[in-house]
Amino acid sequence: ASKGGNAGDGGTCLLTVVRRGGAGSVEMIDMLLRGGADIDAPGKDGRTSLAVAAGARGSEEMVRVLVVNGADVNRADDEGRTALYVAAQMGHSEVAALLVTEGKADVDKAKNGGWTPLLFAAQKGHTEVAALLVTEGKADVDKANNNGATPLFIAAQKGHTEIAALLVTEGKAD
Repeated sequence: ASKGGNAGDGGTCLLTVVRRGGAGSVEMIDMLLRGGADIDAPGKDGRTSLAVAAGARGSEEMVRVLVVNGADVNRADDEGRTALYVAAQMGHSEVAALLVTEGKADVDKAKNGGWTPLLFAAQKGHTEVAALLVTEGKADVDKANNNGATPLFIAAQKGHTEIAALLVTEGKAD
């Protein structure tokens, strides 16, 4: 088998274990990595095991073992989404914190369309993630998407007053 093996869906054995999750998955991930699995091998959509663990799974344990073993935290999928972006999108604040503090993720890296993790957290009303990105990650609070919308504009438009207040007081948003 190749390093990581092919799971038949354009992914690897590592990606399959992360997608399925469940009991013993963290140990299986560790074993596959020790066996030489390609930690950053993407599936058909370009998503890596780290992005799946951070987003759909929201598994802090999986993310930690992948980050500790050298996963590229800033690698983007076919639409430009990084692990931090999908964690912010899903509101997984503990995972986002791990990616920012231990993984040193680029908090301002935008996906296609200019959407940053902070813009998405502001849109979805994920206050804890927004606070983390602003205070710990020092995200650019005035960085707009390709349509010119800033995090403050989006938070206000969606009625997320706590995030709007955070952006003005902590982030000094314009």
